[in-house]
Amino acid sequence: MKTKILALILGIACHLSFCAAVCIMMVALFGTMNVGPITIPRDAALASDLLLLLQFPILHTLMLRPSGRRILSRLFPGELGKHLVTTTFVIAASLQLLLLFFFWCPIGSHQWAPTGITLTV
Repeated sequence: MKTKILALILGIACHLSFCAAVCIMMVALFGTMNVGPITIPRDAALASDLLLLLQFPILHTLMLRPSGRRILSRLFPGELGKHLVTTTFVIAASLQLLLLFFFWCPIGSHQWAPTGITLTV
């Protein structure tokens, strides 16, 4: 019974984290990518943004490899971890997207903003 409750909690966390990641992505992309609470100097922002950009594809790819799936499956006891590896993956990937968009530091002003039909689309 405890494993079913844990699986249910993880399923809810999976859906909520995915929804939160999509929402923050929409807000950031619709605006000026200035969602988070920090502003840092230009050089530091370049380095920070580069790290944020790289962390997603690198960690995402590593988690998809057999060794990454094994690590994800060990996060929860017994067979539960193996059964919920996809759920764990989605939670981790959603957290990565939240980090990316929340801590993104815009550099300078934007060069183009959609208007009219482009904005609508």
